[in-house]
Amino acid sequence: MKMAERSLCRGVSSSIILGAHALKNSRLVEDAKQKPSRIYSRPHDVLRDRRLNDIERLEILTSWEREARAEDQGDQLRLVVEARMEIEERMPTNSERPN
Repeated sequence: MKMAERSLCRGVSSSIILGAHALKNSRLVEDAKQKPSRIYSRPHDVLRDRRLNDIERLEILTSWEREARAEDQGDQLRLVVEARMEIEERMPTNSERPN
């Protein structure tokens, strides 16, 4: 955090700052789900975005897959499916999740 930002944040509850970050992040996710190619240049960029968790990445890529299928973008569709599969492979299956 830059010095100017720190001075602006003094006296402000950390939960308020974190809440604002979460709101900004949820806006990003919603915008990306509406039109992923407007936010990201390539599907792999979704994988590298540290602001997202795997569930959000999967939601964005699923939306991008629908978009690529609707617009008949074969090469783009292949890249999206590969990125989605990478996330699905690292996510626990239902049998691996604790009850």
